[in-house]
Order: sequence, then C-alpha cells, then structure tokens
Amino acid sequence: MLTNALENKSDIRDTTTYLPQSKPRKNIKILLVEDTPINRKVLLSQLKQIGYKADYVENGQAALERLAEESYDLIFMDCQMPVLDGYEATRLIREREGKNAHTVVVAVTAYAMAENREKCLAAGMDDYLTKPVRIEEIAQVLAKWMPEKSPEKKPKLLGAEVSDISDNLGTNALPQLELSLGQRSPRETGDDLTIEEIIDRDRLQKISFGDKKFIEQLLINFISNTEIYLKEATTALVNNDMETLARRTHQIKGSSATVGVRFMPEIAAKVQNYAQQNELQEIPQLLQQLNELLAQVKHWQSNEF
Repeated sequence: MLTNALENKSDIRDTTTYLPQSKPRKNIKILLVEDTPINRKVLLSQLKQIGYKADYVENGQAALERLAEESYDLIFMDCQMPVLDGYEATRLIREREGKNAHTVVVAVTAYAMAENREKCLAAGMDDYLTKPVRIEEIAQVLAKWMPEKSPEKKPKLLGAEVSDISDNLGTNALPQLELSLGQRSPRETGDDLTIEEIIDRDRLQKISFGDKKFIEQLLINFISNTEIYLKEATTALVNNDMETLARRTHQIKGSSATVGVRFMPEIAAKVQNYAQQNELQEIPQLLQQLNELLAQVKHWQSNEF
C-alpha cells in the first residue's frame, strides 16, 4: 500500500508572508535559469509579488547565450539541468568575466546538505537557496546583494500566524483546514492517505497570495507535467536508462515540493537515489506510489475548482 514506504516527516510551516507590491521594480535586471516549468512559474510569480520582473531561460547553455547578448545584475541559477548544469554554467560565466566584472549568481537547488552549498560556492556562485524557495528568502537575497538597487520602500514583512494568513491574502484565499496537519503523519495501518494529508494548502496560499485562478492553473500544469515525467520515468526503467529516470524523478521531487504536494518529494528522491546507484528492486513500487498520489491530486483538483 501507499503508506508502507513513507517515513514520518514533520511539517515545517512558514509563519511569515509578504504583501505584494503594487508596482514592478525596473532597476534590477534578473535572469532565472530553471528547466522545470512549475518551479519557473512559481519563482517568477514570487518575484513579481515583491515587485521584481525577471527573464528566464531553461538551461545553462541558454543562459550563456543570453548573457553574451545582454547583462544582468543577478542570476537565480538552478543546479541540475540538462544540456549544461548550473555548476558548469557558473564556472564558464566566471571565466568570461575575469576580474573586470562580477554578476551575482544565486544557486537554487533541491539539496540542503552542507557539501552541496560548498559545491555551489566552489563553482563561483555567491549565495544558495534551497527548494521550495520561500518568498522571504528571495527578498532577503535581493536586499543582501542588490542593496543600492533595492526599492526605497522595502517589502513589508508580516509576522503572522498560519491561521491569520488568509486575512492578508484577500477574499479569494483557499479555506484553511481545521486539521492540525503539522502533527499528523502517514498511518501505519495500510489505509490510503487522505487528500488533506497530501495537499499543503498553506503552501498553495502563500505561493499564490490567494489567487484561486493561479492555483488552478498551477495544479493543472503540475498534473500534466508530472504525468509526462512519470510516463518517461517508467519507460526509462524498462529501457534501463538510469540517467533519464534520475532526471525525471528529480523534476518530480522539485515541482511537487514547490506546489506543496506532500510525500511525493521524499518518494521521488528515493527513486532518484536508487537510479543513480543502479539499484532497481524498489523502483517499480515507488513509481506506483507516485502514480497513486498524483491520481488523488488530479481527482481533488477536478472537484475543487
């Protein structure tokens, strides 16, 4: 059953939020380098909410090509991408710049281990954010590295309890659950997980600022993309293509964490790890669990909106 392979995970909730700015800040040029559409969509939306506009490209090679044509003040750089990853792209950027210039590069990665941070810094990156990225962290990075270009009026930080967040988001916010999900864990009886345990509504509210249309479109895109990733991951397993299998489950891990679909990131991370180690025995069951979770999210989305 689905719950057999799930580990107990504490639900760490963010208790602060930023109010959106009314006007975009045009004095900072930002480039987002991110290959997963859901992560890209949310990061661009978060930047917009705090008053910044960004261009984007889908891999490190495309970033190098863009940088050959125009300059940017700051780059948010995903680390694991096809064609050219963020580490090598940053090394090449530093080689091009030499000692005469320095573009701020902030790593955006799914890994929070100390050695991954050191790897980012060794590649020439200036700072480090882990997925799912919080809007407060983005604002802090911009204030840290672009202080002379930051807006005079800082984004307003609200110290709010989770139960009060909907007051700051407006009338379109998703209704808060009465359940204390942070204290719940997957049951060990073999029963299916409920949608209340799977969907992190607090996360959805914060990344959307209560815009239900944005949430609906985000979930539709997430479901569509994840169906493709799972189909390609299954085919890759049959063909013993561990590189593609690891890549697709890495994307599932990141996008599900970004959207707030619980348990998917942990299961996808296990598949990615097994694929990288060429250990195949547990992978079919784990892929089935991912399909079961996605089916529940799809059913909930079609009925909720």
